[in-house]
Amino acid sequence: MEEAPPALPTGGAGPEGEEQAAREPISLETALSWLAAARPAAVLALLREPDFALISMTAFAGFRVNATGYANPIVRRRLAQEILQNDTFADRVRTLAEQAPPASNAAEIGETRRVSPAPPAPPVGGAERERALRAERDQRRRERDEARDALRRSEEARVAVESEWHRAEDERDAQARLAQQQAQRVARLERQVARMGAEQAALLKALRQDKVSTPPRAASRAPASPAPPESGAVGADAPWREAARHLLHKGRLDTALALALDVLRADPGESAALDMAAQVYERRGERGEAAGMARRLLAAHLAHGSAADAADVLIRLLLLLPTPPDAAKDARQWLTYLRADDGAALAAGRAALDRLRGMSPEAHEWLASEIAAAAPALAEELMPAPGALGPDDPLPLPGAWTARRLCEAVNAGEEQAVAAAREALRSLQQAEPDAYERAWAALTRAAEADDSALVPLRRAPRGPAVVDGSNAAWFDQNSFAHPRPRLRPLLELRRALRRRGYFPVLLYADAPLPYTVDDPAALRALLGRGEITLVDSGVDADEVLLREAKRQGAPLVTNDYMTDWDPGNEVEKIQYTISLTGEAHLLS
Repeated sequence: MEEAPPALPTGGAGPEGEEQAAREPISLETALSWLAAARPAAVLALLREPDFALISMTAFAGFRVNATGYANPIVRRRLAQEILQNDTFADRVRTLAEQAPPASNAAEIGETRRVSPAPPAPPVGGAERERALRAERDQRRRERDEARDALRRSEEARVAVESEWHRAEDERDAQARLAQQQAQRVARLERQVARMGAEQAALLKALRQDKVSTPPRAASRAPASPAPPESGAVGADAPWREAARHLLHKGRLDTALALALDVLRADPGESAALDMAAQVYERRGERGEAAGMARRLLAAHLAHGSAADAADVLIRLLLLLPTPPDAAKDARQWLTYLRADDGAALAAGRAALDRLRGMSPEAHEWLASEIAAAAPALAEELMPAPGALGPDDPLPLPGAWTARRLCEAVNAGEEQAVAAAREALRSLQQAEPDAYERAWAALTRAAEADDSALVPLRRAPRGPAVVDGSNAAWFDQNSFAHPRPRLRPLLELRRALRRRGYFPVLLYADAPLPYTVDDPAALRALLGRGEITLVDSGVDADEVLLREAKRQGAPLVTNDYMTDWDPGNEVEKIQYTISLTGEAHLLS
């Protein structure tokens, strides 16, 4: 038979009785009886109130705040201890216990409850009771500290999650801005590709009409001796050339040779095909065949008045066969086409002779004697004076520099080496003027192709400059004539900047440029010498250019405003133009 809960202390009637009841001590057994008598749902609702949130966290630490957790003896004991410490909580729980229906009516309200009074505590002595109370206080203190630690950890976790959430939002916004910038860039490139496609179509149409209506033109300069075979496409650009260069680069020599020979069957004087065939024969070790193709290439260049290109072929021919049967005839034929007023051809001839002296002194000595015998006036222009220093001779400077190596250091932007050489030249000029004149003459000869390389050696530069190489390569006053990016505008811009006093001139270009430029071999040579830097594939070149310009504190030479990456125009930009003659001019 179910027993009724013990009588709850109600105190006296009236305010005096209530005050007396509040002051009466409450035992742990009484608190447990209140909790047993009160409805669990009512107590849980009480614990959800803000005033009792800390009590709820302390009592239910390690348990769920529900009816199952409330029925746990550990939770009941913790709540009873809170009743002993908190009078307000005790009054509320006592009220809930008084309002609870008796056990006999539990079935009527859907609850089954069996409340058994706790056995009376055995009487204990004062010391033992003090120890028990102290242990209870220590236990409550530990539980309170654990609850506070749990609350602190929960707050730290909440703050960390909120911070991560804000960081994710920032990243999302940044990605959205980047996607918008990339979309604008893609749209701009699509417009550029469409424009280039239209220009290419117009170019092809013009070429077809030109082939139909224009007869073949004669050579620009007729030779004095019997005319060699005439080349029909010395200056033209043909798709097969890029394919042949690719095959040669990949080592597919037989396929490249077959392609070149097919072209030569249609046009025996095609200079590019002759050059390709000579390279293949040379790499295969067939020096006789290579020399034969080189001799035909020499005749093709001379037939079109290109004595500068013919000088390189003549040196190549002498390196293949140091004493070829017709070497004297080839050399004299080249001298016949060489004029004293053709500065470019003379410079190319001097550079070729300098290379030959370093590669084959015997061949150089033989050719020098032939030049002296056949053209004494040209010998003074082509050969250095007695005692003069050549581009590959050591200069009277610390470090055993040569004039050619010093010019290469300027082109590669080696600031420390150039600064040291500039100071050494200044000291040499003061100490030994004659030696300085010989050294400067060698430097002048080494820099004949681009005399702007001498400017950083003559005076201190004003600072570096960064060049948007791809923007320069695509610059064209007449895009119908040049549908592909060109290498020359990059070099002309470097020349103009160095003459303006900028050094080093840092050339950057997009990763695809070596596959689209008009002279891939020359570009690869510049890349190998460190004169041009390619941006990594998949990286936006504009971002790299702006970052490098900021790092160097240098202006950026480009005709692109780069509003996607520099909306505030923080980096100084220098615009330029390329004249019809190919010279670069800075606009600021």
